[in-house]
Order: sequence, then structure tokens, then C-alpha cells
Amino acid sequence: MGAGYRPDVVKARGQEHLPKWLQFKVRREIHALTGSFFVPVLVLDDGTALNKPDEIMAWAKAPPAT
Repeated sequence: MGAGYRPDVVKARGQEHLPKWLQFKVRREIHALTGSFFVPVLVLDDGTALNKPDEIMAWAKAPPAT
């Protein structure tokens, strides 16, 4: 990636408006992390999950921690 990050990308199938029992495994994992089925989600090394695009962009624009 241009900013020097190398994320592990996991694709989430399905749609966030479906009931939990109809969600695929990845979306259920997203729900467990964030309380929402909405993607995109960025999970940081410390386990913090960001699921709002503006938060993800702010994190990506910030200088990397050393």
C-alpha cells in the first residue's frame, strides 16, 4: 500500500440488513467486534475495531506509530 501498511484483507459476503442467523461467518465476526454488520472494518494490532469510514480514513492519514 502507498502509506506503508500491509493489511490482511478479508471479504465479507452478504448484506448488513439481513438477520443475524442469515449472516455469513465473517459478518457475524464483525458483529461480535463492533455490534454492527456494517463494513468496512479495520481491526488494529491492539484489537481496536474501527467501522466508520471517516475513522478509518483518519487512522490511515495519521503518521504510523513507531
